[in-house]
Amino acid sequence: MTLPKEIRAALDLEEGDRVLLKVEPDGKVVLEKAIIMPAGKKN
Repeated sequence: MTLPKEIRAALDLEEGDRVLLKVEPDGKVVLEKAIIMPAGKKN
């Protein structure tokens, strides 16, 4: 998927970053930068 420059900048996305798309109950689509954590690590 190609995102406009303004959206990439707003989400601090760089080439190769992963994003998460969610559809809310009201039909709104939310796009977030995905945070990938190695298995076994906890915050």
